[in-house]
Amino acid sequence: MNKDKQLTKFYYQPDIAHTVIYWSLSLCLFLGGIIITLEKIKFSWMAVMFILLGLLLILIGSSRRLCINDQEITFSVGLPIFQKNKRVPIKKIHKISLGSKGFTLYQETPDGEFNEIICLMKEKSLQYFVQTMTANEAFNGEISGLNINELIE
Repeated sequence: MNKDKQLTKFYYQPDIAHTVIYWSLSLCLFLGGIIITLEKIKFSWMAVMFILLGLLLILIGSSRRLCINDQEITFSVGLPIFQKNKRVPIKKIHKISLGSKGFTLYQETPDGEFNEIICLMKEKSLQYFVQTMTANEAFNGEISGLNINELIE
């Protein structure tokens, strides 16, 4: 990547349904491994595997981030070793709809349809995200939502 491109990073979580399912599975594996360890008198490899798998899922879930540069938004999921990235060109973003806990991004596909990407963020991150997007020259879509006037200022 060129040094002249400005890169801004934000941590996010996907929509509420996926977030609840993901974190419930992660914590159940981790806590299940701890419970098996405490209940068994002998050492259990199964408990160690549950704990390690739970810790790995917690680490992956807490490292979700989106990076904004001059031309695109990159949604990064996973550890750097086996990372899954989704790239969205900023000029293809039709609309950003703000909510109380995050935003919905509407991306135009080559078929003329719109994809929805839902992200949850902390309020300060959401405010900085809106300021970054409005300052980006490639963004020509609209931003609407509950508290748009407070976030832009």
